[in-house]
Amino acid sequence: MLVAALCGGGAGAAPQEDAAELFLRASVQVRAPALTLGDVARIDAPADRRDRLARLRIGAVPASGEAREITRDELERWIATADEDLGVVAWKGNASVRVARKTVALDRDAVLRCATEAARAALRPRFRDLVIEAAGSPLPDLVAAGAVELRARPLDPQVEVTQRLVVWVELWQGGRLYRAIPVALRIQAMAPVLRLNASIPAGASVSMTDMSVEERDVAALSGAYWPAHEPLGAVRARQPLAAGAVLMRSQLQALPDVERGDQVALRVRAGSVTIETSARALQDGWTDRTLRVMPANASEAVVARVVRGGLVEVSQ
Repeated sequence: MLVAALCGGGAGAAPQEDAAELFLRASVQVRAPALTLGDVARIDAPADRRDRLARLRIGAVPASGEAREITRDELERWIATADEDLGVVAWKGNASVRVARKTVALDRDAVLRCATEAARAALRPRFRDLVIEAAGSPLPDLVAAGAVELRARPLDPQVEVTQRLVVWVELWQGGRLYRAIPVALRIQAMAPVLRLNASIPAGASVSMTDMSVEERDVAALSGAYWPAHEPLGAVRARQPLAAGAVLMRSQLQALPDVERGDQVALRVRAGSVTIETSARALQDGWTDRTLRVMPANASEAVVARVVRGGLVEVSQ
């Protein structure tokens, strides 16, 4: 009777689901950016339940060079707040797990080729004789494991060429930008330039008859040079120019439409009334810019706008 009573009482109780056993590892290195429960624990449970537990996402994997410590309590919260009921679990193994991103050696040659090709594509249309080499800048030793796509950020085709040029190479993984690496390149770019045949004083006009054309490494020049194929036009020297020097853009300025000391027509407008007299320019002036002039029979200078060569105007 006792046996029957015990058997009868047990027949009405709901069987309890067996707990899935999770053995927490001490440390793991993960390739993918998203971390799952299956990455940090060995799961002993029926296949369907084991798969559901294993694919539970528990946050992001740390960046390369960093680590993250995850405790059992934190993992319990992820299981309890999952979108589906994952049942009861029993823990074995360690109290916490140290998670790091799995890394591999960076293919430095591939990164350098990517940067070099981008620099060559930008500079080749302007320079036929072009040498591009690595400048010896440090590159990272390790990157996150996984397939990496290299993309060089495009350079402005008109970028000023210098001996040291930096190209940014992006590393993409899984369709996302993982990191960007600056790659320094050493540049040698030969191009025809204008060389001064003789010294020219500041303020003197400059023309092609003052120049000779020769090939130079323009990457070694400090600043923007004046290309040999570009006409000089009406220009003058901003500063004294030394014989044998390469002509630079910063050394020239356009000839003024009104030069200091010129006699000009001064037109004064006051409403509908216009008066015209003469004046003397006290400084150089260019069209649509202002300068100071001294009107005839006046004791004070006025500021006028240059209309064109020989004509300035004041509006009141």
